[in-house]
Amino acid sequence: MKIIMYAVRDYEKTAIDLAEQKFNIILTKCPDLLSIDNVYLAEGHDAIIFTGSCDAGSEILEKLSSYNIKYITTRTAGYDNIDLKVLKRLNMKSAHVPLYSPNAISEFTVLSILSILRKYNIMISRVQKQNYSLNNNIGREIRNMNIGVIGAGRIGLKVIETLDGFTPKKILANDIVINKNVEKYATYSSLETLLKESDIITLHTNLTDSTYHIINKESIKLMKDGVVIINTCRGAVVDTKALLDGIDSGKIAGYATDVYEYEKNILHYNLEGKIIDDELFNRLKNNDKVIISPHSAFYTDEAVENMVEYSIKNIYDYIEIGSSDNNISTD
Repeated sequence: MKIIMYAVRDYEKTAIDLAEQKFNIILTKCPDLLSIDNVYLAEGHDAIIFTGSCDAGSEILEKLSSYNIKYITTRTAGYDNIDLKVLKRLNMKSAHVPLYSPNAISEFTVLSILSILRKYNIMISRVQKQNYSLNNNIGREIRNMNIGVIGAGRIGLKVIETLDGFTPKKILANDIVINKNVEKYATYSSLETLLKESDIITLHTNLTDSTYHIINKESIKLMKDGVVIINTCRGAVVDTKALLDGIDSGKIAGYATDVYEYEKNILHYNLEGKIIDDELFNRLKNNDKVIISPHSAFYTDEAVENMVEYSIKNIYDYIEIGSSDNNISTD
């Protein structure tokens, strides 16, 4: 079994070593993102593993198919970078890693909520300038607020469970699947009701055609004045321009995001001293009502180990038993 792994990062190497020992395999490791320029490296392998930042579009998939590669997997939960229509036509199998530690995302979400509500970024910035005043930085408490959770899967449920400990006034959940465990802590509602009644809205949905720009000009109009929005799922679920307009108008009191809809070549890169030619991103970065983190909500020792191990197991299961529990449906 020959597997090539693209976009290998230094922080993954220990986890890769452990997984290689566990499955008795040796991976070909490529530090670069999968692209049309390096897809040829996959020739001679049985399968490939990549990340959500890699290109798994039609041209790449056609190349992989020509190398007789039948199995691909991303070591992330999201898979919107994979062209599923082409995948189906080429009769290729693909999997993702939905089971890595949901605690990593839920804890980061709560951190983001508290940081926005207590204006932590502004406080720290002032302290660094030796400004220890409290002027105009009064915070709000979670227990006095309604929280809306869009996307109540494994991560959304963990967020709901964690936030329940803060005893908010009400937690509303919106998802296409009803989960009895969610109903222990939250009330399912329509998206419209959630938008109208929530003081905090946190996003934990996959990026699909139906969730693209789910936060947009029209949905923002439905929201309460002073709403706080948290995004730790995918950048493109938020229309960034509409969101910035909402902040500028005062409709949105704060936005904490770990993702950005045009984040490729920005997040996960050291760009110190370089000019970022992206007006929207610069507007976000320079707004003191916004907190941006570098797509790092997943970044814990446990989650990284899970993502590496489970992605290799997906390929191992495909080759050894013909199927994977984490198969991505193309129907």
